[in-house]
Amino acid sequence: MKILAVFLLIFAVACTTTVTETESTPVQAAPLEVQTTSGEEFSLETNIQEGKPTVVYFMASWCPKCAQNWEALNEVYPKYEGDIEFIAVSIDPTDTQEVLADLAVEKGFVFKTTPGNPQLASEYGVAEQTTKFAIDAQGNIVNKHVGVLSAQEWDAFFESAQ
Repeated sequence: MKILAVFLLIFAVACTTTVTETESTPVQAAPLEVQTTSGEEFSLETNIQEGKPTVVYFMASWCPKCAQNWEALNEVYPKYEGDIEFIAVSIDPTDTQEVLADLAVEKGFVFKTTPGNPQLASEYGVAEQTTKFAIDAQGNIVNKHVGVLSAQEWDAFFESAQ
């Protein structure tokens, strides 16, 4: 019985160590170059060259959970604008420039959006909308979250990118 307990303890410590090493190893974000619905070029590479962290939020115009995030984003993002770049990328190819521009006006978005880009979502390994990535100034993914965030949680998420 003691041998089994020692074996389980060693196994648990070994698994924990592996997880810790994986978490501490920086994961480089996939390249990201898109045109926003307002016609601006948005480039992760440019952000890295300028030493700016980036938050990338994968969403869809029809997504009810995404809609829950928009109000909190509108409240929190102005605090970080200029220090952290932010882009909301639709995962739905039917979310055209026109659809998202209309949505931005209707919902009063204070952040940049880009039309449906399922290829980019695939490159980031996004399995569902409401997936967001905090990317540091060196281009490393430092935080990932899926789901709805409150304004306070968005604030902490933005802080994690710095």
